[in-house]
Amino acid sequence: MQNKKKSLLIAVVALVLLSAVLILLLATNSPEDAAQLSSSEEKILLQSDQQVTSIAVQTPNESYTILPVEGSGEDAQWQIADLEGIPQSQTKYSDLMSICAKLEYTQKLENPKELSVYGLEEPAAKAQISYADGSSTLLLVGNVTTDGTGVYCKLDNDSSIYICSAINGQKFTRDLLSYVDLSLVPKIDSDSTPGIESVSIERYEDGTSYTVERRANEEDAESTALWLTSPREYQLAEEDAKTLLALISSFSADETVAIHPSPDQMTEYGFSQPTARIRYTINGSDYTLLIGKGIEYSEEEDTLGLGGTGSYYIQLEGRDVIYTVSIDNLGWLNLQY
Repeated sequence: MQNKKKSLLIAVVALVLLSAVLILLLATNSPEDAAQLSSSEEKILLQSDQQVTSIAVQTPNESYTILPVEGSGEDAQWQIADLEGIPQSQTKYSDLMSICAKLEYTQKLENPKELSVYGLEEPAAKAQISYADGSSTLLLVGNVTTDGTGVYCKLDNDSSIYICSAINGQKFTRDLLSYVDLSLVPKIDSDSTPGIESVSIERYEDGTSYTVERRANEEDAESTALWLTSPREYQLAEEDAKTLLALISSFSADETVAIHPSPDQMTEYGFSQPTARIRYTINGSDYTLLIGKGIEYSEEEDTLGLGGTGSYYIQLEGRDVIYTVSIDNLGWLNLQY
């Protein structure tokens, strides 16, 4: 009798453990596990040899339309009307157009669960893509897959769900400010060319300032060199000149935070009392950069003596845009002459 009870108890325990394992497996399955996976050889979600004429993007927070302004094919220039008057990134536009010409997928989910499981009932982005032949396609972009490498996509007239590269799919979820050009100062090829004519740096926090100008090389009358002209005067050593040029060449921001900032925003970002100012003259053109306040202050880790680490707000004079720039790109502010 006792052996029967013992056997029954073992059976009950085994059944409970088996049920728990089954529940755990069901709970940890990814959404695609519940759908049928197609192994089709052709894994192209979007493909067209027609010129894109517009892309209307809608996200939960905003909507905008990308339209051509001139040219065609690879030479086409694009813009968003809401960014008119502000430099826009043609590289990002061209990148998006190439995806509209051909977007591949890695998996096709047939007979999927309800759209909400994949983030497609209220998608991260809807992109209405129109082509020159009058055709159009509505692409929905949903959640990122559990491994982070893919994103769930769906065409409006197709019941299946597709997993596309997250890198490609998420380009449709960019916000408006992502298309603002981040370049601030043009590339300076080398210290042997007359590209940079002068640079003046003022640090308002500690009153430090200096000016560097291009003048005749005292060692070679047929060439020019960079000279420190204020607060004292001497020709910079070749290595010092190369260091300065490397730090300020091709200067770009990290992120756009505001366009057409209000006076209150200018004060909020620290431009009513800027941290520093740098003035360039490059190939006959003048550039002035204002450095606002620091973000994520940490005086203990302050490597530049500017009162903070992390990033700083920055504005190119004459451009109605506020950016952020990493402190790693502000090394020229800490040069000592």
